[in-house]
Amino acid sequence: MYNWENYFAFSKYMSSTKDYYNNDEETKYRVILSRCYYAAFHLAKEFVAKHKLESLYASGEHDRVIFYLKNPAKGTADFKRSCIRLSTILSRLKKNRVLADYERDAVITELDVMDQINKTNELIQEVKRLS
Repeated sequence: MYNWENYFAFSKYMSSTKDYYNNDEETKYRVILSRCYYAAFHLAKEFVAKHKLESLYASGEHDRVIFYLKNPAKGTADFKRSCIRLSTILSRLKKNRVLADYERDAVITELDVMDQINKTNELIQEVKRLS
């Protein structure tokens, strides 16, 4: 079974390696934003399934995971607050991933990359804490 955290590890490696794609920082940054999001998304999706947070919702898979986290079907008040925080982080990561994957004119900076890495790490650590 694939470990989704490997996407995140790869992103951190790419961000710290100065000679990788040395002449094409934009592609490097876009790939990092995208892979960070997918690491976070897959871990959040597994978290939702593990904690049985699913409810009726008819949209795309990515929006469903964010919705389930934003509206947890069960759990303590603290657990629900944590889930809502996870939904906020995942939604932000998704927005950045969409920019990186679809918006040709988007300007993505090293600061954006570091923010995406930090937010992905925050989500991963919170999922681990709650699991």
